[in-house]
Amino acid sequence: MDRELFVATLGVVHALFGKPAPGPAVTQALWDRVASYPDAVLPLFEQRLELAERLPANLYREFHAAREDWRSRVAARRQAAPRAQCPVCAGQRGFWCWQRETAGRWHHFFVPCARCQPSSGRARPSPETLRARGILVMPPGYPGGPTAFDRDHALGVLWPHAGN
Repeated sequence: MDRELFVATLGVVHALFGKPAPGPAVTQALWDRVASYPDAVLPLFEQRLELAERLPANLYREFHAAREDWRSRVAARRQAAPRAQCPVCAGQRGFWCWQRETAGRWHHFFVPCARCQPSSGRARPSPETLRARGILVMPPGYPGGPTAFDRDHALGVLWPHAGN
């Protein structure tokens, strides 16, 4: 979640009830609990409180309820419009990759699939192009996902190994 949007939303919600924005300690305590939530939760949080008679004492509970509402909306959209699985990335929407840095350590990153995630900017490389550049590309559907791939190849980015 974007911290500036979070702080602005808290200010708007408090203003709805004629209250000043919460102080830094309260804002930080709440931020620590909701920072990993998607930005899309903020409008739902605000909508929930617009209809309340008073400002709830437990704002985290309201954030949590808004996140659950967001999750159910996302799940409903996914069920309503199932997509055919991309033949290139097998529905992963991209590829997990590992590249060796000049210092010899590996770092990992995600490259969106050129076929099912078109870009309006520059062209996205195919897995074959990435491999030709010396980049390790995790195959779609790798058992255990990126952490298992990292462990199985002793890369030491997501899974520790004796070499680090």
